[in-house]
Amino acid sequence: MTAKTDWRDVVKLPILHALKHGWSLGSLEDRLLKANEDCANLCKARNGGQIDMCLSGGIDSSLSLAMMRSLFPEATINVYTIAESGDHPDWMHAKQVAAHFHAVFHGSIPTVEAIATNRDELEILTGKKETLGSVGVFMLYRYAACNRISVMVAHDGIDELMGGYWAHRSQPSIETMYHAFCRSWDRLAADHLLPLMIKAAFYGITPVFPYLQKDAVEYITGIPLDARTSRQESKMPLRALAKKYGVPQEVIERKKIGFCDALKEV
Repeated sequence: MTAKTDWRDVVKLPILHALKHGWSLGSLEDRLLKANEDCANLCKARNGGQIDMCLSGGIDSSLSLAMMRSLFPEATINVYTIAESGDHPDWMHAKQVAAHFHAVFHGSIPTVEAIATNRDELEILTGKKETLGSVGVFMLYRYAACNRISVMVAHDGIDELMGGYWAHRSQPSIETMYHAFCRSWDRLAADHLLPLMIKAAFYGITPVFPYLQKDAVEYITGIPLDARTSRQESKMPLRALAKKYGVPQEVIERKKIGFCDALKEV
């Protein structure tokens, strides 16, 4: 009934190792299904039988939602999105994906005043200047907390594992790609996970990470780097699975935007 992995242990694993018998999309799918099942079950146990998750309308969160819906066809799944306006790609694609997979969409379009107030509050909490993306995360968890949830599914880590950033894809050789993967993976905890945990804990919410479940991470890190990402296409195995699970094609092909980077400067 729980998500078994503590991400603090997972981020210590190497970003690349050799699998004894190679890899297959089917085996990756099995591990991601189990990871999503574990996280969903923890949500259901702590959130009154419901599943609550962040949804940016990008490929990572959309695939997670698709898998959870396939695993729990009758469950209530609440998804949470924040954006500067109703015509921002995050908002439009998140609504589309939520409807497609029969999830309950909860969207927040904050005012300029609310953004400024939350930025001030967050900077007092952290003691440093915060980006708008960071403020967006803070505000999203505040919004979700109104539903009195204690666990929420988040999708951090998969860009670092699968090569979702241009820094991974733009490298001229496998050797330099490897170093780019290592740098990104090594910074994941300090740059993303620890700040996220602080923001979520402020509202009494514990994030759980299907893409950082140990069995899934150990399998992904056995996939050769050039089978994970390329200059032409990032996160290739994820895109193949998203297509299989019926994620809308425009979501699979959309340009990457960092989650909660959808707010205007104030």
